[in-house]
Amino acid sequence: MFTLSKLSAAFSTGRVFSFVVIMMLAALWLKPTLAQSEIQLTGTWRGTLIAAQFDPLEIVLHITAAGGKDAYSATLDIPAQFRNGLPVASISLKNNNVLLSIPTLDAEFFGSLMFDAEGVQVVALNGDWSQSGEHIPLRLERSN
Repeated sequence: MFTLSKLSAAFSTGRVFSFVVIMMLAALWLKPTLAQSEIQLTGTWRGTLIAAQFDPLEIVLHITAAGGKDAYSATLDIPAQFRNGLPVASISLKNNNVLLSIPTLDAEFFGSLMFDAEGVQVVALNGDWSQSGEHIPLRLERSN
């Protein structure tokens, strides 16, 4: 049974104080989890597609805010093919994953958000480029 005298003894020995200090230190070590609305994807992202039968191909993705909360629009450039401003039809963000649909190329990109060391800023999108039945690994890194 827990009595007032036992509580008093615990305070006097410093056990409660030690427990509180340990809990505070543990809280400092835990990284905060970003809410979906705090994730920032706007900017320019660059990566290189490396398919076995083709030369490496630079991909440049431009993401901008599109009016509403968590709404984005985007265009895609493929400089080596002189293709600029290809529309990205949709950008879906869910559970730290992103899905881009590029119908003019019959392509999609599905990737995971990669965060900086503090777990605050998205620094890369790491996933697969899917086109014509092929899946090619692609890492898009923030360039601005």
